[in-house]
Amino acid sequence: PAAAWFWFTIQTTVGYGNQAPSTTKGRALIYTAGFFSILAFAGILATAGYILAYLFDVFVKRHGMAFLARPWAASILWGCTYYGWMVLVALRTIDWKKDRLGIEMDMRDGYWFAYISTTTVGLGDIFLDPEGMTSYDVFVFPFMFLIGFMFLSAFLGKFVEFLTSILSGTQKSFVDTLLEQRVEWGQNCGCRKDNSAVESEEVEERPESSKD
Repeated sequence: PAAAWFWFTIQTTVGYGNQAPSTTKGRALIYTAGFFSILAFAGILATAGYILAYLFDVFVKRHGMAFLARPWAASILWGCTYYGWMVLVALRTIDWKKDRLGIEMDMRDGYWFAYISTTTVGLGDIFLDPEGMTSYDVFVFPFMFLIGFMFLSAFLGKFVEFLTSILSGTQKSFVDTLLEQRVEWGQNCGCRKDNSAVESEEVEERPESSKD
C-alpha cells in the first residue's frame, strides 16, 4: 500500500517529499515512467474537468437554469464545490490520523493538507504516513483527490472563461463555444463534400464528352 501511494503522489505531481528513491534504478524509474505518467495524468485531468463543466452546462440549460452556465455564476458554483469538497478531505484526514496513528489533528491542519494535496502543491509539512497506509486507504484517498482535481479543473476552466468574457466583452459559455466549433467543423466538412461531389461529376462527364 505504501508503494502504491508513493507512486500516486508521483503521478499526480503532489510529491510530499517524505519518501524519495535513493538508488540509481529508482531514480531512473521516476525519470522515465514517472515523467510519462505525469503527462498522461495532466491530459486526462484537463479533459475530465472540461467534460464535467460541459455536462453541467447542458443539464442546467435543459432544466431552465441557463444562468448557472454563465462564466461568472459557474465560477462561483465550482469554486464553492471545490472548497466544500476540501472540507470532506480534511475531515477524512483528521479521522485517519487519529484512528491509524493516534495523532490529534485540528481542522486548520486538515484543511491545509486538503489544499496542498488537491492543488498538487504538496509542501510536505503534512502528509499521510506510509506506515499507516492500508489497501483501503490507497483507494479512498486517491478517489477523493481525483474528485477534487476535477472540481478544481472545472473551476479554473470557468474562471478563465469569465476573465476572457470580461476582456473580450462577450458572455459565451463553454457549451456555446463547443457548439460554434461544431457548426464550423460541419460547414467545413460540407464544403469539402460538395467539392468532392462536383469533382466526381466532372470525372463522369469527361468520358461522354470524349465519345462525342
